[in-house]
Parts: sequence; C-alpha cells; structure tokens
Amino acid sequence: MRYPALDEPLPGDPEYSSLKKRLKRCDVLSHIIEEEGYEVGVELGLCDGRTSIFLLEHHPRLTMHGVDLWTAKGGKSFDFNSGYEAYDDPVEWDHKANRRKCEEAAKRFGDRFHIIHEDTAIASARFEPESLDFVFLDADHTIAGVERDIRAWLPKIKPGGMMIGDDLDWPTVKKAIDNMGLSYEGAPDSVWWSIK
Repeated sequence: MRYPALDEPLPGDPEYSSLKKRLKRCDVLSHIIEEEGYEVGVELGLCDGRTSIFLLEHHPRLTMHGVDLWTAKGGKSFDFNSGYEAYDDPVEWDHKANRRKCEEAAKRFGDRFHIIHEDTAIASARFEPESLDFVFLDADHTIAGVERDIRAWLPKIKPGGMMIGDDLDWPTVKKAIDNMGLSYEGAPDSVWWSIK
C-alpha cells in the first residue's frame, strides 16, 4: 500500500540528508489514520505523550491507549551512537517528568486517552484479539524488546489494521522486524508499517 503524500526520499536515498524540511512521524501517522479511517490505536512507549496527543488533537474520532513504564529497564540498554545494544546507556531520561507531562495532557481528552503504566508486552493482555486498528511501537528498541512487542501485539490488530513503528534506521529495530518475518514499507522520518 502506497501513500503518495508520503513519497519523499527515505534514509539511504541521496536526497534524504539534504532535505531541509521533511515529514515527521506524527504527520505520517496522521496521514495513515486519516486515509484508513482508523479509530482505535495503541502507542507503546509514550515518553511525554506528544505523539498520541498530536493524533488525538487532529482526529476527533480517535481513541488512544498509551503504554509506558516510565522507568529504566535493567540489563542491556541502547547505544544511540552505534545503533546496537550496549550496557551503558548514554541518555538520561527524566521518567517522572515525562510521566507527569503525559498524564496532565491526557486529562484534556477524557475517555479518548487511556494511559497504562505497565510493561508493554504484559499490557497486551488487556486487549481482545483483533480489537485494534493499529499499534505504534516506540518502546524498547533492543532486538529482543521489539520482537517481544510485535509478538504480543500483532494478534490484537484487526485484519487490515497495521503494526506501525519508527526508528527503522536503527539496526536493532530493523533486525527485529526482519527476524519476525514482517513484510513492511518505509516512510519519512524512519517510520515503517506492516499491514495485518
């Protein structure tokens, strides 16, 4: 499935690095939601909630469920410089502040924005099979983490719905998607999607 409005140079294309302005992941997601008429989605890895908030502001019929632990995970973390799993996390996240911002912003949307403070894969048990239009992955970027989320959430997506994620340019994310055997397409801002 192609979306002509999203056709622009992708990572790896010669024109990509010279682009002054490009679509952001919120724009890509918004376009997909509009084109497909999606009404129920889940975002894994909320951070401060800006992606779900953007989508809710632009799609009045949309209901979002957001899942985040807002805590550092033990064990391996991500090395943003190499794109591979590492043991020393060079990024400090202010999880408490991000959670506060997200929860405060969520109040504006009432029953349209449900926040779940739980491990992403475990939270999938709260949803019926084939009950969601889309799931947006932006949580644990390790190979094992991405694979675990795909395995847990893919059965929750309706036929014709989409598993969507970002950071396709991260080697661990791409490797996990490939390991899971998903057929996917790429879009600007390293967004990818796979139709169920």
